[in-house]
Amino acid sequence: DISRTARMMALCPEDFWVYSGNDEQTLAILALGGAGVISIAAAQALSHLNVRGVELDKLAIQAAKLNAKKHGVADRCRYEAGDAEEMFLQTLKSMPLNNTAVLVDPPRCGLTAGLCKKLISSRVGAIIYISCAPDTLRRDLLLLKEGGYEICDAKLFDLFPTTAHFETLTVLRRTVHS
Repeated sequence: DISRTARMMALCPEDFWVYSGNDEQTLAILALGGAGVISIAAAQALSHLNVRGVELDKLAIQAAKLNAKKHGVADRCRYEAGDAEEMFLQTLKSMPLNNTAVLVDPPRCGLTAGLCKKLISSRVGAIIYISCAPDTLRRDLLLLKEGGYEICDAKLFDLFPTTAHFETLTVLRRTVHS
């Protein structure tokens, strides 16, 4: 829900979202953007943030649009139904790479190999990776590291205190030499 995600965003320093000296950032939500909970919380926290979301589930896209309107950020949050891997490069074309961060929040199975490859080849400046599965997070981070990204920060969130589940937020930046 929005309040749980807002708590997670509140615990994160702004530099999780702002990684360059530019005033305008674009955040591409890919790999199951869902009902827009994370992107809406981010857009509420940062008034200069523009969001482009991709989600396979058309009902989730409808919910994301309604949520964005309800929370007053519909003018800065656009969502499209489709496969994140297939739509990634098309979505990225409309954004300036130097101030675009890609946020991925995949299911427990992690990112597809194809989406990892597209993230790497895009040379986007930053990737914000939210994960609920440490095993697939490790697998994907190793691929992204080999592709020229480095971990610059990570935080663990116990959003479900009565369970063994937790969320991890990891920020990766493209290395200068890659």
